[in-house]
Amino acid sequence: MIVMNEFSKARLILFGWYVIISLFLLIAFTFVALKAERQSFSQIERMLSNRIQRPVLSEVLERRLFKFSSDFRERLLYFDLILFLVATAASWFLSGKTLKPIEEMVKKQEEFSADASHELRTPLASIIMEIEALKRTQKKIPNKINESLDNIRQESLRMKNLVNNLLILVHARTTDASSLEPFSINEAAKEAFKSLEKLAADKRLKFTFKEDTKLYMKGDKEAIKRVFIILLDNAIKFTPAGSVKMRLYKERKWAKVDIADTGLGIPDKDITHIFERFFRAHTRTNREGSGLGLAIAKKIAEEHKGGIIVKSRLDEGSVFTITLPLAS
Repeated sequence: MIVMNEFSKARLILFGWYVIISLFLLIAFTFVALKAERQSFSQIERMLSNRIQRPVLSEVLERRLFKFSSDFRERLLYFDLILFLVATAASWFLSGKTLKPIEEMVKKQEEFSADASHELRTPLASIIMEIEALKRTQKKIPNKINESLDNIRQESLRMKNLVNNLLILVHARTTDASSLEPFSINEAAKEAFKSLEKLAADKRLKFTFKEDTKLYMKGDKEAIKRVFIILLDNAIKFTPAGSVKMRLYKERKWAKVDIADTGLGIPDKDITHIFERFFRAHTRTNREGSGLGLAIAKKIAEEHKGGIIVKSRLDEGSVFTITLPLAS
């Protein structure tokens, strides 16, 4: 779930700061304690330098100082360890307590987004169905009205797609991907590739798929296929001419899929933001799309214990690499 992931990350960061502060305080305390020990010994040495007091103190202090020196360091070590454990436990508790209101607020926001998205789906579907029914039953529709209906239908479909994407982002995944049956990554990649062949052909792009070996993983096949479709669709959409290449291969215990294009590329300043919701790179601001595709792809990959990275050069193209864990 997105809320829990962000909350856990924030809690770990805050916990880390608490631990660092605790360590700093322990080091400072230990330094002061050792300095106090040295000062005590210095005072004793000054007393021993007195010839009159030296014979009396020498015999008594020799025994006590030896015992004190060994006991002091041992007790100081135990005290530091106990204090550190207490500080660590307190840090974890305080970091959770500090972030709890934020977690609840974000959770409520996501619940509202999910509810609102569900409520929007029904009227949008009704609008689309009414327009399609009207165009089928009414044969003599004026051209201007017909164009307006087509525009309304197109925008309704776009809104429906946006709503569906929002639901994917805010909906909690209840199924543990590792508990599902293994499926062929090759098949998911091929199905995604074939579904976009016509789109690539319409743009006269060189569209190729290469696989090195048969690879399997545990998880949701349709979700992984969606990742491939999102990245392939983006590659085709932002490649005016040239090629889009998809390659599946194995690297140690991981399956990797490279989707490389010779398109517009992504500015360096935008690389770190492209997986954020609703973000659009500078080269893509005037293009169609909701800005949610890459966020969805990354979410699905991470839910399957994988990830996505990108390398890109402006006006030269991009390479997106999806990493997925292989079934053991």
